[in-house]
Amino acid sequence: LPVEITNPLGLKLRLISPGEFKMGASPEELREVQAQLTREKAPEYDRFVAASSGPQRPVTLTQPYYLAVHEVTAGQFKQFVAAAGYRGN
Repeated sequence: LPVEITNPLGLKLRLISPGEFKMGASPEELREVQAQLTREKAPEYDRFVAASSGPQRPVTLTQPYYLAVHEVTAGQFKQFVAAAGYRGN
């Protein structure tokens, strides 16, 4: 499979290969981030989101897939919806 492609809407997509990785933050990373957020007096929501980054767990990707290289804009999403014929609920 090609490593990078451009779809009909002009979005660059990069190949994500099958494999294994650890998703989430380690206990050490969680402690460090929580300490930093406390020092900075970060909002409660930011501390909640950081705490939700754990525990670290193994993930296995069994098939390759393509992921957009850049964030999708609202305009690009509208193009996708129109091209896909999506009607919503």
